[in-house]
Amino acid sequence: MSPAAAVESVRSLSWLSWVLAAALGISTALAWPVLSDALWDAYDAARPVVSAQVTTVTRGADEAMVGLRVVKHRDCERLGIYAYSYQRDGMSRRLNIQRPNVVDLGYVPAGSTIVGEWRIWPTGDAISVSVHMTHQCAGRVVVTHLANVNLR
Repeated sequence: MSPAAAVESVRSLSWLSWVLAAALGISTALAWPVLSDALWDAYDAARPVVSAQVTTVTRGADEAMVGLRVVKHRDCERLGIYAYSYQRDGMSRRLNIQRPNVVDLGYVPAGSTIVGEWRIWPTGDAISVSVHMTHQCAGRVVVTHLANVNLR
């Protein structure tokens, strides 16, 4: 097909074809961020950055000592660890969490296993605690659920 014939075939398209093409382009552009987020969420669920297993739970007056065995699966930078309580009245609140007498490990390569106890406080009348870890992977913040700890 000659260039002149190609130009003529484009000119012969109806206005409806142009409107449909424009609508498809605009809807794809608008939907891409949502679709992209959904695809990354599915990837993060299929290949979590870390996984954890609760090994021990000791409940104190206003704290819990929770033993966790954490395995790192992907090479991402750790940003932090967070704990949230679930109260008897249905409310949730953020708690403090730290490893007593342990300095920050810094960079931990993929494939590493970390076993240790974490102090979570103040637990008050919490019935359970949820522990999450955040990482930065390729410029995205990824939140991974580590464990639900029953405190009853």
